[in-house]
Amino acid sequence: MRKKTASKLIEPDYTEYISALVAAKRAQLMVDAGPSGGISPSTLALAAVAQQTCGKVICVRHQQADVEAARRQIETLNLTGVVELRLGRSLQVVEQERCLRGRGSQNEGVLGARCRCRRQPLWISAGVRLDKCWCHIRLCDLV
Repeated sequence: MRKKTASKLIEPDYTEYISALVAAKRAQLMVDAGPSGGISPSTLALAAVAQQTCGKVICVRHQQADVEAARRQIETLNLTGVVELRLGRSLQVVEQERCLRGRGSQNEGVLGARCRCRRQPLWISAGVRLDKCWCHIRLCDLV
């Protein structure tokens, strides 16, 4: 019997759900604070929504090497018009965007990963609280 290995990527069914949820909210601004490395399946799902809603995805990475890897992938997939890459901390990017756009914008969403083991920040996605560890996924209503 073959042993299953845990993947650090979000399952495809989950990205489809997030994509549908964000599309239903007609999100114009989405921030993807994904794992290190290049783009993730969630980035692609949000980019598909951004193309439908004429919105924008801001993809935040912590290291310059990750930004460059993501930039190459985005250019290859021809997503430069909808995905903007930024180097920095996700919370700072979210606060900057909220200041520019005004707090409480109806059409904003933030997607990210929180691993309880690493105590990373908790993110929201289009009005839904996403409390997620790579091995445990739980969606809760935003308080």
